[in-house]
Amino acid sequence: TPAANQTGMATITLTVSDGALTAQDTFVLTVNAAPPGNTAPTISDVVNQSISANTSTGALAITVGDAETAPGSLILTATSNNQTLVPDANIVLGGAGASRSVDVTPALNQTGVAMITLTVSDGSLTAQDTFTVTVTNPAVDSDGDGLTDAEEIALGTDPNNPDTDGDGFSDGEEVAAGSSPLDAASTPNTVGGGQQAVYPPPPPVPLLGDFDGVIINDVLRAAVPDSLRYGVFARFIARNSAFVTSPAQLGNAALINLGVIHAIDIFTTPGVHMTEGVQICLSGVGTLYFLDAASSPRLVMPVQAVVQNGYSCATLFSPGTLVMTQRSADAAEANSTDGTALANCSVTTNYAARLRAEPNLSADILTIVPFGTHLSASTRSAGWYQVSFDGSTGWIAAELLILEPTCLN
Repeated sequence: TPAANQTGMATITLTVSDGALTAQDTFVLTVNAAPPGNTAPTISDVVNQSISANTSTGALAITVGDAETAPGSLILTATSNNQTLVPDANIVLGGAGASRSVDVTPALNQTGVAMITLTVSDGSLTAQDTFTVTVTNPAVDSDGDGLTDAEEIALGTDPNNPDTDGDGFSDGEEVAAGSSPLDAASTPNTVGGGQQAVYPPPPPVPLLGDFDGVIINDVLRAAVPDSLRYGVFARFIARNSAFVTSPAQLGNAALINLGVIHAIDIFTTPGVHMTEGVQICLSGVGTLYFLDAASSPRLVMPVQAVVQNGYSCATLFSPGTLVMTQRSADAAEANSTDGTALANCSVTTNYAARLRAEPNLSADILTIVPFGTHLSASTRSAGWYQVSFDGSTGWIAAELLILEPTCLN
């Protein structure tokens, strides 16, 4: 394909080799000028898309233009190379003038890959852009290797080949054993020997680094710094108010009693540290809590959520479990000035925390409680805990504290 708006002659040389000898053929390509006063239109690039079955890409922005023709007079068309997966009728073009859009909806219950070709015409000359739409069903295991198609795409293995690297072990066997399903020299027999294990059990579903800032599925979004790519993993414990595994995997009755919407384990490969922070977003709006994997028993830490486009987001700096609940531990006291008396509630400051005279940000500051101070809380009120420190009794905001499970009862 000649460069845009270029004319002239070029000699093309084709070379074939068997590794030792070669043969060549040449031909001349002549590019003639377009009719006087007319140049080809232009069209912006649409990036490749990955979506779940029975969803759509949504409206993807396209910009068209032409030096001689008004944008509103340009004709935009779209075709699919896989009519079973994406019939042409399921490609909807929208917009007007220079700002156009395309929305691709796969056929019901179909999975696979379709290439979409967009063509813009000024009535004489055309320009094209192509992009792929990959449609997966997270619950489908097309090749029966023990990994779902979505997991295989995350790992880079072939969803239609049970043994991607051809070493005699299925992709699922290799992931479970810790060997690489992409390296024939790495097998379950070599793990612990000459080949280093590269995938930690349980199966890494999904590898967050492969989905930097884009939708992973209908529940989870993640943004992972480049330095942590391929080293941060996730595993659902609960999603959409239903436990994927046993509630015992969460291991905190107080959180379960608050009504778990989503719960996700975040873990890393050995030697990987999350000090730069990984943003995790869970769909919907709720109260977020974090259980740090480094503590035993695992202490509950309230997390300040930032709501973005219908997702509640938090930035984590260490492995652990992020939980979204339907209710806050303080919901019942939200309109109460008395609060709830607590028994056996131990808290630890997670920051240098201001001890205030009343449970609000306008109250006088009595003193500063140092980071890592262990305290006993006597009362909870609307997101604040009453403690005594250095001769003063006052209130510390919950987001500045690590809480023992008994503090949520």
